[in-house]
Amino acid sequence: MDKLYGGAGNDTLSGSDGNDFLDGGNGNDKLEGGSGNDYLDGGVGNDELTGGYGDDTYIFGLGYGQDTISDGYGRNVVRFLEGITPESLNVAKSGNWDLSLSHGEDQLTLSNYRYNQSYRNIQLEFSDKRIATINEQTLTLDVKEAPAVEESVTTAVQAQTLSALISNSDALTDTTSSANLLVQATAAEVQATTQAQLLVQEASALPSENTVSAVNSAANTNTNLFTEQLTVQ
Repeated sequence: MDKLYGGAGNDTLSGSDGNDFLDGGNGNDKLEGGSGNDYLDGGVGNDELTGGYGDDTYIFGLGYGQDTISDGYGRNVVRFLEGITPESLNVAKSGNWDLSLSHGEDQLTLSNYRYNQSYRNIQLEFSDKRIATINEQTLTLDVKEAPAVEESVTTAVQAQTLSALISNSDALTDTTSSANLLVQATAAEVQATTQAQLLVQEASALPSENTVSAVNSAANTNTNLFTEQLTVQ
């Protein structure tokens, strides 16, 4: 892709066979896109814009002056910058075969628009997302809202993502609860075992005839303590 910038002064910018970006800047410029889907922005000044073969995009805004588009190829778009709306544009015949779109002192002329159908291959787009086509018979704009497909898809994706996060949150809560129960059970077992060991040590100091009885008592105590700990938890 060629990116050409004219800057200040009167410039001639010519693209190649690819998709080119041409910005004339200030001055009375001549921009030629050649083949490819080109982007042409004349900037401030009275500019001549020719996209050539391909689907081209033309930029026009407040203070741009008197620009002329000549393009009989492809499916092209004129993109108006903020401040220009369908309601603020005046559509009128100009010269022998041209059509003009004016907003105050700014005017965009569509060369040969009334001469041949191929020069009517232009759709108008505005900063508020509305699009329009020109009704040559009534010299008005047929305006409609831009399709909301992209927004609907985005909303659906956001909803799916939120649902997934909620599901993961529930799963994490369940896992955490199970882990807490396991920790509590383990702690109770350790505590009960420790107390039982102490009882066994005490029993070892008793006379031999009492040793077996003491050990059995310690084992029973171990079981009871473990059960009580789990019940309390």
